[in-house]
Amino acid sequence: MNHQMMKNYAKQDPNFYNHCHWVNPKDVEFDLHQSQVRKNGHVVSRVASLAEAIRTSKQKVPVSVRRLPSGKWDLKDGCTRTLAVLQLARENPSQKLWVCDYQDAVLRFNDDDWFTAQAKANDHPITTPNSDADRAHWITRWVQNGIAERHLGYKYFGNELKFLEDATARAVEIHKNSGKTTRWFKNRIADAVQASQSFAFENYTKPSGLAKFCKWIGHVGTQIGEVVNNEVVYVLNNDSHYSPNIIGNVGTKRRKNPNIKVILVYWVGDLAGKNEQDIRDMRGNIIALVKEDNKYYSPMAPSKWIDELWFMPQIKGGNNPDNFNQAFKATL
Repeated sequence: MNHQMMKNYAKQDPNFYNHCHWVNPKDVEFDLHQSQVRKNGHVVSRVASLAEAIRTSKQKVPVSVRRLPSGKWDLKDGCTRTLAVLQLARENPSQKLWVCDYQDAVLRFNDDDWFTAQAKANDHPITTPNSDADRAHWITRWVQNGIAERHLGYKYFGNELKFLEDATARAVEIHKNSGKTTRWFKNRIADAVQASQSFAFENYTKPSGLAKFCKWIGHVGTQIGEVVNNEVVYVLNNDSHYSPNIIGNVGTKRRKNPNIKVILVYWVGDLAGKNEQDIRDMRGNIIALVKEDNKYYSPMAPSKWIDELWFMPQIKGGNNPDNFNQAFKATL
């Protein structure tokens, strides 16, 4: 816990400090999976300076623990403080560590509660606050381990957009001292969601998608926009890049070679908040856009502005999953 959490608990419960004890730091056990939520583990670079601060001014805030049947303590939060006191104890064997089991004994924290409390405890402006990497790491574990779903009380699938908004609001509240914008948290949650969606939907990087697509259709080019055998392939995985990016590039190619064959391959790159129907709807929107532009630009091209539109397979389940052995061509 941090200083503000300690003050809040003490204000809410006059018996709070009855659950705080001075103990031998050697009786506190580290749990490698549960004691720390920072990306790179304990902040060992801060141990020496924190030890000196504790030597001078004493420990101001207890570390969070759970009492074990053996009589020892399972450390849940406060790793850097504990390491600092252990360093002092090597010099002075009588050195004690201030611990508190209030969250375990009174609040009855489960693993999900501890995971959130650890993030809140590290969300302080001084000493060893969470870094951006720590926060992103915490969000990834929070989403992918299902903790966010349990905190919100509903599943991501079937509530995609609501989950993205509610999870963002919850993360902002947990990390309220971070100084980060709501957009920052939303982007990290979206990244974590997309990574956890791999069992339902396939995604590609532009290089990997291009390579797979070219292999399937027999195009020997290796670069987006590269002209090979009078063919050029463009990749679209962000709808906002269709115009002017794709349309403009096609115009440049056709100005130099009006008879070039233009092939566009599409997939949904941002899967956060998306379900199967969203992907199908977005495919339909791209078909409509290409048809509209083909009609508009037809006087400037031998036949079509974009000759072929293909979709990469993404939908793994449902009643009509995609065939992952090939891309499929839209009718234009």
